[in-house]
Amino acid sequence: MRKKSLKEIERYYDVHHKTAYLIWTAPWYRTAAQLVYPYIKNKTILEIGCGNGFFCIWAAKQGAKNVIGVDISRETINRLNKITKNPNNIKFLYGDAQKFKLKKKFDYIVCCEVLEHLQDPEQAFKNMVEMCNKKMIIS
Repeated sequence: MRKKSLKEIERYYDVHHKTAYLIWTAPWYRTAAQLVYPYIKNKTILEIGCGNGFFCIWAAKQGAKNVIGVDISRETINRLNKITKNPNNIKFLYGDAQKFKLKKKFDYIVCCEVLEHLQDPEQAFKNMVEMCNKKMIIS
């Protein structure tokens, strides 16, 4: 099966997720994008609570070396992995922010509007600190 381009992925979201696409206009995502944009090329990015994947897709399109999006919705992660079909620089994983850990370190970790929904936000924060190499953007 042919690998989909980021343009095809974005087109898919524009057509099939109009309502979800409005999430991208939320101020916390705009702010996160503005903060990482000047430095994004060839960087590694982890987004905890990636939802419909818009920030991850945007980051990959801007030239990030590797982008991983994590969400607690298996259905969302399965759908995102199905439509992205192995682009070289983007991957989506199932995970609970309170338990999720990778041995890999990331240049940037983004976590928007997630911690207030968790029973143990402190543990989620500690996990992110362990995986962060440079900066975290949390709202």
